Amino acid sequence: MLKNYHRVYLHASMNKITITGGARVGLFSATWPFAKLTISQNKLELDVTLLGKFVFSADDIISIEPQIYIPVLWQGIQIHHRVNSYNSQILFWTLSNPKKLVNKIEQEGLLYSPSPISENHRNRIRQAQVKYQGFPIKTQAAVLIVLIWNLLLGIDLYRILTTEFTGTPLGIGSLLANVFVLVISLSLLFSERARKGILKEGVLINNIKGALSFLIIFTSIFILLNIFTTS
Repeated sequence: MLKNYHRVYLHASMNKITITGGARVGLFSATWPFAKLTISQNKLELDVTLLGKFVFSADDIISIEPQIYIPVLWQGIQIHHRVNSYNSQILFWTLSNPKKLVNKIEQEGLLYSPSPISENHRNRIRQAQVKYQGFPIKTQAAVLIVLIWNLLLGIDLYRILTTEFTGTPLGIGSLLANVFVLVISLSLLFSERARKGILKEGVLINNIKGALSFLIIFTSIFILLNIFTTS
């Protein structure tokens, strides 16, 4: 579960609210600054690195509910929606007061405008929902990847718990876990077979290249760090 404790940037105008923070989609989380919430006239977008982009028309949204588990450290808003292709549990984490944020959305009238939503606007939203499709990885593949990742990290945890531990906690488990993610990321970039097995049908590789590039850089740095600290 994400505990967001970094600085959040809030920009509000007469027709748009933009916040950088964190997010949770189902069982998966992204920390700051890997989520951006943008609310404009009759439209809400939540762009989460690695987890996908979620686009809603005002009439897709049932309600936006403040969630405060631990004030400041663990709080945000939950988006209750009726888009069947999206996970039902979508939350945006922010340091901003969630109740004040919901009130501001209501005051700006961005998602609660009395004017009817045009058919062209609805069609553009539907096209965006088909294009991005939320979380890009098949559920079974995502669960398997997370399971293997945690099992590999468990090698180091077992070493720490069962031996007289000294030095860095990074070991062979951490190294293998990051190599595993690096291989998955490179496979998605260059292998059509890997994309068919891991990505949801219709997901375009161009839409997730940025996230994959981040993963490749991130895991490569940790692999080098792991090698240098254990050598």
